[in-house]
Amino acid sequence: MVRNLFWNSTWRKEIKGKDIGSGLLMNKKLNLLKRIFGNKEKLNAADLPKMELNKLTLTFQDELEKKFQKSYFKSSIGLLRLSFLLGLFYYSIFAFLDAITLPEVLSALLIVRFAFVCPFISAILILSFTSSFEKWWQFGAALTTTIAGVGIVIMTVITPDLGRISYYPGIMLVLSYGYMLIKLRFIWSTLSGWLIYLAYVLSLIIFPGVDPKIITINLFFLTSANILGMFGGYALEYYTRKEFFFRYLLKQESVKVEMVNSQLEENVAQKTKELRDDIKKRQEIEKALKENETKYRNIFENSPIGIVHYDQTGTITDCNEYFINIIGSSAASLIGFNMLNRVDNQGVIDAVKQSLRNGIGYYEGWYSSVTARKNTYVNITFKGLKNEAGQFDSGIGLIEDITHRKQIEQEIELSLKEKNLLLRELYHRTKNNMQVIASMLKIQSRLSNDTNLQIVMQEVVNKINAMSLVHQKLYEAQNLSRINLKEYIEDFMVHLIQSYEKKDHQVILDMDLQDVSISVDAAVPLGLVITELISNVFKHAFPTKKDGVISIHLEQHDDKKIRLIIADNGIGPVAVSDLRKQCNMGLNNVFSLIEYQLQGKVFYQIDHGLKWEIIFRDDNYKKRI
Repeated sequence: MVRNLFWNSTWRKEIKGKDIGSGLLMNKKLNLLKRIFGNKEKLNAADLPKMELNKLTLTFQDELEKKFQKSYFKSSIGLLRLSFLLGLFYYSIFAFLDAITLPEVLSALLIVRFAFVCPFISAILILSFTSSFEKWWQFGAALTTTIAGVGIVIMTVITPDLGRISYYPGIMLVLSYGYMLIKLRFIWSTLSGWLIYLAYVLSLIIFPGVDPKIITINLFFLTSANILGMFGGYALEYYTRKEFFFRYLLKQESVKVEMVNSQLEENVAQKTKELRDDIKKRQEIEKALKENETKYRNIFENSPIGIVHYDQTGTITDCNEYFINIIGSSAASLIGFNMLNRVDNQGVIDAVKQSLRNGIGYYEGWYSSVTARKNTYVNITFKGLKNEAGQFDSGIGLIEDITHRKQIEQEIELSLKEKNLLLRELYHRTKNNMQVIASMLKIQSRLSNDTNLQIVMQEVVNKINAMSLVHQKLYEAQNLSRINLKEYIEDFMVHLIQSYEKKDHQVILDMDLQDVSISVDAAVPLGLVITELISNVFKHAFPTKKDGVISIHLEQHDDKKIRLIIADNGIGPVAVSDLRKQCNMGLNNVFSLIEYQLQGKVFYQIDHGLKWEIIFRDDNYKKRI
């Protein structure tokens, strides 16, 4: 295949408008081929692409032959028509010669010229303008040449001896016409030439009388003319085909180059667009980088906390104004300051080392500035920064001056301790006062002989003890606003059993209690409720039974609801279906404390004893501390 063809305007000019047979064009084409095949000084045969051509019939293969035939017809049809016109002209003009030299056979000669040959040539000339002529134009041209030659042979036969001698050169003229001018292919021109030759030989055989010497001379020249015509026609067609072949190659390569050029232009346009886009993006990136640099520099400089940057040796490379104010120094004194060697605070040194080793370091405490001798309570976070290799080679520190906050925290902590002490003292004194009141009531009840009064006094004492126990638990607890309900119930039940214990029967406690913490606001009313319910059990549940069981179950659900169940296996209420309507003041207090103060729900069930179920939430009260 043809290589390295760059189809530019210079090469187009080299082949534009040149004649196929021009020697100058051949030189130009040779130079062009030299450019195509590597710009060699000499173009060897091996460098040329091989032209696959049948040497006998001078035909290409398949599609290439069709392309040649089409191209050959287009380039030859004009010359063919001109040749037909010249043939008609010469055939007609020689009629005057007939009239001068051979008037005795003029009518016969005119019949041959104008009734046989000229009409046939005219018919083929007219048919050459039809669309189907391309398919059989070689046959038509060869037949026209043959008819013209046979016509001259006929005229040599019908003329006297002088005519037979003088008209013989006309056959030579027709042969030249067929081989060289009419654009017949080699095979058709050869066939036409030898048919004319055969017609002449047959005429000599059928119509003898010519001098044998003249016959010999005529046949010699006629044979030579045919052979030379064959060589000429072969060479002409061969080089025409060769010229077509190279033009075909050039056209093929030019199409490829045009496609390559078109693709190249598209690629260049695409790359140009991409380059412009890249330039635009780069400009946008540079603009964004500049904006980001300005933004982050503003953030760095105007940050409300101190920011310091240091290298892998712990040397400060940059810091903002707030950091300078915290330290109480100047930028000139701080830039280049090595924190690992010159700081006298081991906590700060360890935090910087940890940031460069593990990526993070913290320090909180008092810091005494080396450059300004200023004491500041600081909270510092050191963060290591990695390089491209993934190693920590620098870091930043975020420093917050919390001196004022620390002072406030210390004041609040001191105030809280004082309040805790006061609150504990208040709980303690409240508990003691309640114990004094309970003791006085007990003494008073013992001085009285009234049994009912003693029972009432005991109930009041139990309620006072219930509230007193709440304050005792608060005094003992770490949290001064909440108590452990499990511990409260366990301790309080021991006290109640001791106060109601009788020698003639024994009450067993069955307690299943979870650790539940409640506020003091809920503990006081709940203690009163428990006192009232347990007191009723001891007073009414076991009048005849020697032994009894009191069950207490306490649990807290996931929804923060607290469930307390108090049950006994006593006789239960007698002839009472609705405790709300037929209850005493104590039970009225139970319902009121649960439903209004605790904002809970209370259920009861009378079945082989009395079962109370209390459900409430402890998050209805605000946290005190």
